[in-house]
Amino acid sequence: SGCLAYLVVAGAEAAVVDPLRAFAARYPEDAAARGASLTSALDTHVHADHVSGVRDVAEATGARAVLPEGARDRGLTFDADLVADGETVAVGDASLEAVHVPGHTSEMTAFRLATDERDLLFAGDLAFQNGLARPDLEAGDEGARDLARDLHGSLTGTLFALDDETLVLPAHRGPAS
Repeated sequence: SGCLAYLVVAGAEAAVVDPLRAFAARYPEDAAARGASLTSALDTHVHADHVSGVRDVAEATGARAVLPEGARDRGLTFDADLVADGETVAVGDASLEAVHVPGHTSEMTAFRLATDERDLLFAGDLAFQNGLARPDLEAGDEGARDLARDLHGSLTGTLFALDDETLVLPAHRGPAS
């Protein structure tokens, strides 16, 4: 699928960002191998281009399932905690800050992790390794123009405004170059 997931370990706790259903059993094993328990599973967006493993991970481990607040407006929630822009998800002694970055989808939310070395931004599908997100998947051709404007705002107002040392971690490899 070209999707990427990330395991964040801080002390004895771990969180997985954008877990894939196919690897749901592996994330708790990877956390345990690093001396941590998986406590949270987060999705940056709710859409068909990402076969989410959040629910599977949460059900298998008791981890907290976390979705962007806008998932409620799209009718795509289940027994998950919703996070809004600026709210945080604690992982051990670290925290992941929700950053609303609409464009690919209206609820698209990145997660920022500040570290001693540099900040990390788990960008979801805001940006790919070698491309940008499509704005036409949620609302079709009719809504693509509005989401493209949102995407431009998220790129210029949020992504390009980050400190140069911030490491941006996409959730997709993107099209081959």
